[in-house]
Amino acid sequence: MSLIEYGCATPAVLKRVSGRTCCGDPVYGSPSVISGRFAAGAARTVAEEGEEIVPSAVFLSATPLRPGDVLTIHGRERTVRAVTPRLSLFGRPDHWEAAL
Repeated sequence: MSLIEYGCATPAVLKRVSGRTCCGDPVYGSPSVISGRFAAGAARTVAEEGEEIVPSAVFLSATPLRPGDVLTIHGRERTVRAVTPRLSLFGRPDHWEAAL
């Protein structure tokens, strides 16, 4: 069990990107409810492509997230722009930090 689950009080609706249409538009799977910790405003982060991102918010969750996924938090849809796994003391992923 992840330590982040003890402080997770923010429910969010997660829509995962399941593919793309022929025009390049994302196709989303069925929505599911996850919990996490939402923090508005955050420090800079770097995406996998090396692009520097200044997110408007951060969502910490024990559920693995991917760039392109959409989270609905407090009635507002936010797209996951970058994801950083945070490791436990044992070197395994404990939770994921998503830049929104």
